[in-house]
Amino acid sequence: MMNNIEGMDEETFKALDVFIQNNIGLTSSELVKRIKFYTFTEESLEHLLDIINKNPQSFNEQGPFIKRGEKWYNKKKMKKEMIIELKEENIRLNQELNRYKKMLGSQ
Repeated sequence: MMNNIEGMDEETFKALDVFIQNNIGLTSSELVKRIKFYTFTEESLEHLLDIINKNPQSFNEQGPFIKRGEKWYNKKKMKKEMIIELKEENIRLNQELNRYKKMLGSQ
């Protein structure tokens, strides 16, 4: 696990911070699959985010990151923006659920 994150440089840390900020609410598995700038394992990514959170003075421009359930969020994201984005995601998911219900009802 440590071998996986030892080779990270400052640009990778910055890219990770921005990526999680712009892609809120993804699980560790989803993050690992979508991140193209570095090859993480789920275990190494979660360990790194935990290290960043526990050592904010060492990573003063990255994070902090919040894990709610299985999903990760960048705390820098303004609360208001996050609420709006979560409401939009909720609407989208409800629409998708209704579409599936209609599909099942028409069979």
